[in-house]
Amino acid sequence: MSTLLERPRRSADDGRATRAPRMRPSAQPSGPRPRRTRHPLAGVPLWVGRVLQAIAVTMVLVAVTDVVLPEGIYWATSYFAVFGFSPEPVLFNAVLLFVVGAASKRRLRGALVFLVLFELPTVLLPLTNLLEAVRGGSALPADIQRVDVVAAVLAAAFVVLLLVARAQYSAVLPRSTYVRAAGVFFGGVAVAVVTGGVLARMTAEPGETAADSWWWALYSATGVFPSSSLVDVQATGLHQSIETIVSSISAVALLIALAMLLRSARARRLLTEDEELDLRGILASNRTDDALAYFATRRDKSAVFSPSRRAAVSYRVVGAVALASGDPVGPEEEWDAAIDEWLRVVDHFGWRPAVLAASERAAHHYQRRGMRGMVLGDEAVLRVNGPHAEAVTRSPQVASARRRARRAGYTAQFRRQRDIPRAELVALADLAEDWRHGGDERGFSMALSRFADPSDGDALVATAHDGDGVVKALLVFVPWNGDGVSLDVMRRHPESLNGATEFLVSELVAQAPALGLTRVSLNFAVLREVFVRGARVGAGPLLRAKRRVLLMLSRHWQLDSLRRANEKYDPDWRPRLLMWSRRATIASVMLAVARAEGFARSPRRWHVQSDPRSADFAAAVRALGSPVSALPPAHPVSPSTARRIGIAEGIRAAGGDPFPPRVARTAALSEVRRDIESAGSTTVPLEPVSVVGRVLGRRRHGGITFLDIVEDHVGLQVIAAAGRTRGYGALRGIDLGDLISISGSPVRSVRGEPSIAADSWELAAKSLRQPPNRRTGLRDPEAQVRQRQVHLATSPDAAELIRARARATRALRDGLLAEDYLEVETPVLQRTHGGATARPFRTHINAYDRELTLRIAPELALKRLIVAGFPRVFEIGRNFRNEGVDATHNPEFTAMEAYRAFADYDDMRRLAERLIRSMLVAASGRPTMILPNGERIDVSAPWRVVPVCDALTECIGIPIRPDHDPDALRDVCAVYGVSVAAGAGVGTMIESLYEELVESRTVEPTFYTDFPAETSPLARPHRRTPGLAERWDLVAGGMELGTAYTELNDPVEQRRRLTEQSLRAAQGDPEAMQLDEEFLAALEFGMPPTGGLGLGVDRIVMVATGATIRQTLAFPFVR
Repeated sequence: MSTLLERPRRSADDGRATRAPRMRPSAQPSGPRPRRTRHPLAGVPLWVGRVLQAIAVTMVLVAVTDVVLPEGIYWATSYFAVFGFSPEPVLFNAVLLFVVGAASKRRLRGALVFLVLFELPTVLLPLTNLLEAVRGGSALPADIQRVDVVAAVLAAAFVVLLLVARAQYSAVLPRSTYVRAAGVFFGGVAVAVVTGGVLARMTAEPGETAADSWWWALYSATGVFPSSSLVDVQATGLHQSIETIVSSISAVALLIALAMLLRSARARRLLTEDEELDLRGILASNRTDDALAYFATRRDKSAVFSPSRRAAVSYRVVGAVALASGDPVGPEEEWDAAIDEWLRVVDHFGWRPAVLAASERAAHHYQRRGMRGMVLGDEAVLRVNGPHAEAVTRSPQVASARRRARRAGYTAQFRRQRDIPRAELVALADLAEDWRHGGDERGFSMALSRFADPSDGDALVATAHDGDGVVKALLVFVPWNGDGVSLDVMRRHPESLNGATEFLVSELVAQAPALGLTRVSLNFAVLREVFVRGARVGAGPLLRAKRRVLLMLSRHWQLDSLRRANEKYDPDWRPRLLMWSRRATIASVMLAVARAEGFARSPRRWHVQSDPRSADFAAAVRALGSPVSALPPAHPVSPSTARRIGIAEGIRAAGGDPFPPRVARTAALSEVRRDIESAGSTTVPLEPVSVVGRVLGRRRHGGITFLDIVEDHVGLQVIAAAGRTRGYGALRGIDLGDLISISGSPVRSVRGEPSIAADSWELAAKSLRQPPNRRTGLRDPEAQVRQRQVHLATSPDAAELIRARARATRALRDGLLAEDYLEVETPVLQRTHGGATARPFRTHINAYDRELTLRIAPELALKRLIVAGFPRVFEIGRNFRNEGVDATHNPEFTAMEAYRAFADYDDMRRLAERLIRSMLVAASGRPTMILPNGERIDVSAPWRVVPVCDALTECIGIPIRPDHDPDALRDVCAVYGVSVAAGAGVGTMIESLYEELVESRTVEPTFYTDFPAETSPLARPHRRTPGLAERWDLVAGGMELGTAYTELNDPVEQRRRLTEQSLRAAQGDPEAMQLDEEFLAALEFGMPPTGGLGLGVDRIVMVATGATIRQTLAFPFVR
């Protein structure tokens, strides 16, 4: 079972390792700081206990070293004159003083009673002697005047102090505890006296009576000898060895009796069903940042609730320490009340409060109540949403373990405990017990210790199975709010694959979205920063020494290994603190922690699994609902949003609906505006209408309010009057951004503005966010992308680009359909990536447990359709390339690819020119392109066709041929600063020169044809010029708009080229294509001569509108 010291659980690496951070006022929780009032005598029990224990230690030291002081000084300065004890027996009195001192420090009322009763003889005996001397007319003994009077005065003062401070001894014990302890004590003393008396008679000297032997035995056992005066004790007469035996027996009896008193102020009390239900109710209704919150329901704990019962502190009494764990359960504003109630209970029973694994936020609350703290370690929390999940699964160690497990046939299964059949669940619990390898169960603060309990149905059970379906590893997580889980059980088969646990964790992270998870709390790393900082260069000698000690301890407990096991996941490290009262020592608290967590043996172990709940309890737990359905975490909101949320709640409270399912709407704003403008100056009234729009402007003029509403980027004015419009008062206070329905008559205002005279209105949707300024809109380009819907709603120009794109795409589709092309759809998820040389996006399909890629081009699938007998096919769809992002590139983009049997690249060039020209006209209304510098050029004339080598020859001034000398061409590349790889061929260098010197400088649309065959693995070799391929690229405005091939249909040559590509991919080239056997099999079936065309829709829209690629997309990629 996972435990505090076994559970390896982000603080800065340069933070302090053993001391709690200084509490700054700005870091403290909000709320009133509680007043700390201290009684003047509050320290009496503590200091009395310290003095008693110091005297006990001194007494033992004096006895051990056999130092004999002058008798006058000894008695005048000894504690015996104050407490009424004789100097012997040493062990008995030392144990008595030490234990009574401990009881006084715990404020036990029994310690007060004991001290007062033992002081009374010291006060009363001198008075008795004085009265007897006065009655008999004899003189006072000198000893009484010198010692007894001083002792009586000191004892009386001490008794008075104790009685005055009696209220500070607030801890009580049940009467049964006193009875049991007294029975043990007197029974032990009786055994000691009998043993001493018998041994004394056996070794008696002549003249000693039996009565003397028994009195001496009593004196050795308790120090009580009736015939002796208080300070003039005679020798015992017993042999030294007998005296030691007798005093040892009585000391042991006293130790056991008083240990019974100190062990606990009340019998062990477990969490009741009602208390557990209350805790579960708090957890179900309140989100928490504490991953350990669910462990508060552990049944060997007790719970103290705040007066409102909205928060609670769970704890267990270990010895004299009341050990709480984690943060208080419930909303933070209730923590103070719960902590105060807990401390009152702790004080009442004389325990010493301590808190294990508190978060920094909770530590502030405990510190404000006088507790001290230190950082005990760090909890490892994984964020498993978005890029954080990818970082975990791509970690080299985790990825290696994952691949190794998959090769071995391992699979992972994730189920809620309630969905597992009972028999299987019991079997899993048995496996977890068997794989624990015996020994005591460990865990307290970070373990539930009741796997398979029916009340924990929301627990997430993760199992790893080998190829035969046998369970090889098991992880159990308890719920953490509705979107997280916290590790409870971690087990694996002794013969399981190395990395089985890492495999399970990585699979959990990969499936987190499907499981509804955003956070996973793993293990706890004890004193992590000591390990990290102690290993750094320049670490101080003390820090290195601490690290060496911890590494030594790691041989027995998994300290460093579990820290390293969690670091591979790159978690967020969250500090956990140990807090303790100033009345307790760190040693006693650490011992209690070790006993609770199972690292130190306890007189008794807690068997929480033996406390089953009733059927009524199970039904009540089900009625509470699952934490999985808890509300998402609250996010910070602006004051404006908070105000609008308040308005929405007010509408609900009044019986309304701020987000109704339906409102009145009989016409669009554009229709109403057109009707008003068509009516002109006629006085014939138009029919009343109901319209809906977003409020983007508001002007108040006394009893009249003018609103500007917009729908589909068409605006219309609303005129509302106090005497005419129903609900005018509420409409006057409407917020900008709200969607409203207006019913009224279409009219023109005094200034001729098309308007609606409002008769009534209703709220269509309450906007919780303030819209940007209507005139300026969103100015920040980053904000325009991140708040895309706001930008499109408030910027007609941005919205027009989306419409232009739609018109261009439709023109493209209509043009192809008009030429009898069949529109098809091909897979986006592909087992092998091909169709272009580009870096793909990779993903994993859980259903078949294999790696997939997102397509970089649909080319190969479309060619297979040509083989299948479809002579003309096309697809307009999304492609994905894991490459750079700039003004002309987006990770996902829209492309059109068309294939036509019995055509070549010349046919596809003419088709491309027709299609693009129609797209330009559809987007902008004329056949023009807008260059990056803003210049608009007419492209209605036929476009230029230039071979690539001719273009380079014209640019460089020397002839460029496909059989050019490689060294000479490499020199040309060096002159023009074009970087090429060491082993690059002539074709690669020609294309690199083309991209740098030709493509980027091309302004008007130009078809560059006949590229090197070396860089065109899917194109047919040129019919006349060896070394070239029948391929063209269309370039305009410095960027490529499309490309086309005469497709290679020779399966043997195609296999040779793709094999070369696959070898490059195997050698690490991320852009090289893989060998696609299915495509090659299609070519072997026979593909007719075919021409293929690809157009970049995004870029064509860019040159049509003069916008960037991000502006043409409805939702461009955002980091």
